[in-house]
Amino acid sequence: IAEKNWNICKYFFNYGDVGNFTGKLAHKFGLKFGPEGLLYPFRNFRGSLSQNILISKDPKKIFEFLGLDFDRYNAGFSSIEETFDFIINSKYFNIDNFIYENLNSIDRKRNAKRKGYNQFLKYVNKHNNSLPSFTNFKKKDKYIEDIDRFFPESKLLEKLELLKQKDAENKLMSERFNGSLIMQRMPNLKGKELGDAITNFKKKHGENWRRYV
Repeated sequence: IAEKNWNICKYFFNYGDVGNFTGKLAHKFGLKFGPEGLLYPFRNFRGSLSQNILISKDPKKIFEFLGLDFDRYNAGFSSIEETFDFIINSKYFNIDNFIYENLNSIDRKRNAKRKGYNQFLKYVNKHNNSLPSFTNFKKKDKYIEDIDRFFPESKLLEKLELLKQKDAENKLMSERFNGSLIMQRMPNLKGKELGDAITNFKKKHGENWRRYV
């Protein structure tokens, strides 16, 4: 772990699966919580992860935003059940966000191997009738302004605007300059040779290659 993340990573790794569970709460807001802090994943026009925008490394603010009791966390836990109650007591807790059926395949396989995660699901099922369940969630993109207001130091809106502008440029370039278009003019170029030709073209013109497209 990089030294700059030493403090926040404790709040992710300590107490078994607490960090993992906290990440599930963050996910409903379109965020990720991990050893680097709270992040906003920006996806490009292709749907691929382009950049993780740092929202915060302040554990107190992160927990407050996610409806978790920071003082309770710092008091420590004497049993695994206490860690479960800590997550359940978030005002945003909803078991639907944790059950396997609602996880993607990678997350489902990963968590199925975690003893603590399975114990948590059994614990929740045992007390299901008495558990709180927040259901008034918005679409993830509707939380962007809320996140920016709560974490103004992140400059989320400003950074997103710049990334969106850059992504729009990349999309336009992709439509003007891609393998399919090149093959229409040069059908003999395929596979590795096609890839090499595109790479060499960009190297030849450097950062200004878009001007020639």
